Amino acid sequence: MGRLLLVVTLALVSGAFAAEVAITAGMSEAKLIDLMGSPASKAAMGKKAIYRWPDVQVTLVEGKVDQIQYRDRATEKQNASERRSTEAQKRAETRQATTSANESSAAAKNNAARAQNARDRGLERTVTLQAYIVRLERELERDSQRSSFGRGTPPMSAEAKALIALRIEEARKEISELR
Repeated sequence: MGRLLLVVTLALVSGAFAAEVAITAGMSEAKLIDLMGSPASKAAMGKKAIYRWPDVQVTLVEGKVDQIQYRDRATEKQNASERRSTEAQKRAETRQATTSANESSAAAKNNAARAQNARDRGLERTVTLQAYIVRLERELERDSQRSSFGRGTPPMSAEAKALIALRIEEARKEISELR
């Protein structure tokens, strides 16, 4: 098989000076470094090494050029733009989810507060009704101790007693509805 020859023309700009460099498959490591200068970064593992310059990445196997990859700045810009757009969309979705969760949490807290207020009002009403019942029952008890033959307040009429009994019953019914 014939040797694969890759000729790459790179413009190395140093001030006003520009030179063309040809990298070929099978080129030695020493020749590559002579042409390109010291790489910006190196990675080596076993017989394989990867050298990186700003515009090119070269893979060497056993000290010889095996692969050459060039940077495509237009594609890199497009990929970076897509990444930024995707990240911005994720941030927006996260903000929206957080806002929805906060709104849901606030609504739940508001509903819980309303429910608690309703329970508190119901409890206050229950206490008020119980005190009312106690007062009416005491009034009936005092009336039963009154005599129609003595001095002081005369006993209640049967209608007045029935009205008080009805009020007590209505208050008890309201209490049972509140519970």
